[in-house]
Amino acid sequence: MARTREHGQVTPEKGPRPLAFRCWLGLSVGLLALLAGAACVTPIPAPIGRESQHFTTFESGFHLSARDGSVRYMVTLEADAPLERSLFLRVTYQNPADPGQPYRDEIEFEAGRGLVFLRSPPLLNLEADRLYRISIDVFQDRELTVLSDSHDVQIWSNIDTKSHGR
Repeated sequence: MARTREHGQVTPEKGPRPLAFRCWLGLSVGLLALLAGAACVTPIPAPIGRESQHFTTFESGFHLSARDGSVRYMVTLEADAPLERSLFLRVTYQNPADPGQPYRDEIEFEAGRGLVFLRSPPLLNLEADRLYRISIDVFQDRELTVLSDSHDVQIWSNIDTKSHGR
C-alpha cells in the first residue's frame, strides 16, 4: 500500500479497500442479520412438571424401543408424601391413531412406594410438533368410585411416525 505525505505525516493512500476486508465486512453484517432474525423466533415452551394433591410428574416423554421400534408414552410420578394407604389410578393415554378411542390402564400405587412408572401400549401415527395428553384420575378405592384427585401430563412430540407408516 502506497503512502503519501500530507502536512508532515505519513497517511495511507485513499482508494478501494482490499478484498479480504470487504469479505470480512460482508460476512460480519450477514452474521449480525442472522443473529437478529434468530432472536425474533419464539420457541415453543416445554411443558413443565405438573403437581396435584398427591403427585408430582418426576419425568415424562417417549420411550423408543430398540428391540421392536415401537414408541410409547413413559411417565414417572413421585408421591409428594409417603402414602399411608394405596391409591388406585385410572390412566387415560391420548391415542394418536384414533383420538376417539384412548388407551386406558388401571394401576395400584401401593402404600410406601415413592415412585410409580406408567407405560402406554405402542403408539401409532405420532406427529411431530404436537402436544399429547395423559390424564390420571386418582381413586381411594379399588372399585374406582371415590375420586380423590386428577393429574394431567402433557408431552411435546418431536417424533413423526405417521409419515413413515407407523
